[in-house]
Amino acid sequence: MKSMADDRMQNKTQPYHRITTCLRSLALIAALLAAHGAMAQDEGKIWEGLFNYQQKMANIGNAEAQYKLAEMYAQGQGVQADPAEARRWYEASAAQGYEPAQRKLAAPAAGQSLVKTSAPAPAPVAPPPVAAPEPVQQPAPPAVSQQELARMERERKQLEQELARSRETMRRMQEEQARKDAELKKAEAEKDEARRRLAAKELLEAEMKKLRETPATFD
Repeated sequence: MKSMADDRMQNKTQPYHRITTCLRSLALIAALLAAHGAMAQDEGKIWEGLFNYQQKMANIGNAEAQYKLAEMYAQGQGVQADPAEARRWYEASAAQGYEPAQRKLAAPAAGQSLVKTSAPAPAPVAPPPVAAPEPVQQPAPPAVSQQELARMERERKQLEQELARSRETMRRMQEEQARKDAELKKAEAEKDEARRRLAAKELLEAEMKKLRETPATFD
């Protein structure tokens, strides 16, 4: 049968086990955060690869690639955001009749910057009258072999698959981190409860000790 001293020792050591559990959870969360940063770097490299692919396809005259390249310039995906380049590729794609690019340029905000910038817009200045510019012909895209196109298409699919895997891995890591956060919160609550019970028991033992040490009096 356990003595009161054994119970007291067990109750005193219980909070330390809770603290150890909390520290282990914190270490795991720190590791997950570090891995999350590494995954973000990998995703950035994948975006760079997709940008290079769309740039190659756009340079040979692919209207869809020109539109996607403009989107990447506008959103800063795989490259630093550049509204001027975004507009140039939107216009190149729209000139080939690609409807998404035409709708983008025809949107109410088409006259504004295609990406958000912090610099204020300059005051409008009336331009001097000039003669109508002569139409500029687009240079003919360079010839590309079917083998080269097929290789570039394989690279694009591979990059998109890697991006999807990276996002899925990041999603699982976020779920694991959320689960560990919940476990840590539960462990901290249990630690507080154990501390409260220990304090209550020690107070009760102190009161019982006082009663034992107080001599009985009889009227």
